[in-house]
Amino acid sequence: MGIPVRNVTTRGLQRVREALDILRAVAPVHHAHFFQEIREVVYDPYACDGGVACTAGRYGRKAVLARDPETEDVGELAISLSHEARHHSTDAYGQHWIIPHTCADCSDPGERALDAIYQEDERLRDALRAFLAPVPTGNEGPSFVEGLLKVAGVGLLAFAGVALVGAIADALGGSRAA
Repeated sequence: MGIPVRNVTTRGLQRVREALDILRAVAPVHHAHFFQEIREVVYDPYACDGGVACTAGRYGRKAVLARDPETEDVGELAISLSHEARHHSTDAYGQHWIIPHTCADCSDPGERALDAIYQEDERLRDALRAFLAPVPTGNEGPSFVEGLLKVAGVGLLAFAGVALVGAIADALGGSRAA
């Protein structure tokens, strides 16, 4: 994966990898930005003051997950990882910049909707929803065989029974009574 993931189970590590794979498929720019800005991912249920995730460590380049990656929805996990990476930026000269939220009270949905980082979360959430949604095939009803079995089930069972009796009689060397 390239960056250390600490304090998670094997299943949690697998879920973090799945989230990053989904991010790579849906939003490759977010995926690249994550690997450019984040140096480590850690699970700590007591961190983040009740939030979903936060950053910590030197220059805040450690993404801390407050929800267990083993049980967290993979799409939401991808959004959380991307969100924490968007708090950081490196300019053309290698200077690191921390990008704070612009909302005065981010718990207020009205102010939160105006924040650029949260707006990008919603765009990413919509893209993930479209990516992870089941593709309709037009054949959501019963298959032809299932429909046939429902309509002619009794006749097919009778036919199968006669064929089975004939096969048993042939195997035993007996004759069929027709």
